[in-house]
Amino acid sequence: MGLWKGNTVSMARVLPIEAINYYTRKTLQQYFSNKLANNILISIISGITASTILYPTDILRQFLNNSTSGRLTFFAATQTILAQYGYKYFYKGYPNILAITILYRSCYNGFYDTHKLNASNLKDRVWVAYLSTIAAEYVVYPIQTIRRRRIIMNAKEGFFTYGKNIWKKERVKGFYKGATVVPIQSIAWALVLILFDTAGMGF
Repeated sequence: MGLWKGNTVSMARVLPIEAINYYTRKTLQQYFSNKLANNILISIISGITASTILYPTDILRQFLNNSTSGRLTFFAATQTILAQYGYKYFYKGYPNILAITILYRSCYNGFYDTHKLNASNLKDRVWVAYLSTIAAEYVVYPIQTIRRRRIIMNAKEGFFTYGKNIWKKERVKGFYKGATVVPIQSIAWALVLILFDTAGMGF
């Protein structure tokens, strides 16, 4: 069960963050025409809104994953963070996530919302969602690589310095290690996109 520690928080994040993102996008789309530039802008605003509201839950997930106490609960972790580090800790690393959000949502939602109208049936919409998700995953993969390695290695170097070190030692391949699983991972996120879009059609 250790491999799944903190997974409850992860699952609790997905629905609210996608719900906020979807509602914000649909609200803003009423005031813009269906053009790629407009959809990218709307997706960025929606993504930042959702990420800002729910970013503390990601910090909690990481805190639970790194905790040596197997009995630490969601609420206990919150109390521990507030007592030891203060409320600012809940937005630690937020600028990096902001960059990821802007790039990811531009492709994931921006591309999908623009091209889904050309899809004549559900099957075509699934393909649009899948390709948009793959594009989004590959665009942010280098940033995610730097972020994950810094966390795993407990690196003291800054984000950009650490990225430069990867480039010097491994070049482009270093930023895309493990990226072969992206097409498989993208299936789930493409389905999330389709489910929210399909469910929202009745509203």
